[in-house]
Amino acid sequence: MKKTIFLKIFTGYLFIALTISILVLSLSFQSIRNHHIENTAESLTLLTVAANKLIAPQLDNKADIAQFTQDLGKDLGARITVVKNDGTVIADSEEDPAQMENHLGR
Repeated sequence: MKKTIFLKIFTGYLFIALTISILVLSLSFQSIRNHHIENTAESLTLLTVAANKLIAPQLDNKADIAQFTQDLGKDLGARITVVKNDGTVIADSEEDPAQMENHLGR
């Protein structure tokens, strides 16, 4: 008889603990997701600033900028696209810039 009372109490507490755990996880998921997105955006912004300082002095020579962009993309493990102010793609680490659309609206 003690086992059945113990099992009823244990089952009740287990149900309560699981319910609270599920609620906490579901409510915190959005917060964790937003935090991850903010961190990723900040990292990409810093990467853009650093890459811009490396690439800007080489903008005069298209052959050098294309090779530099490909090498930098491989080193960083990211796609690097160099775009003029008018949206024209100058260089890209993965695609042929001549085949790419204008990036002005991006």
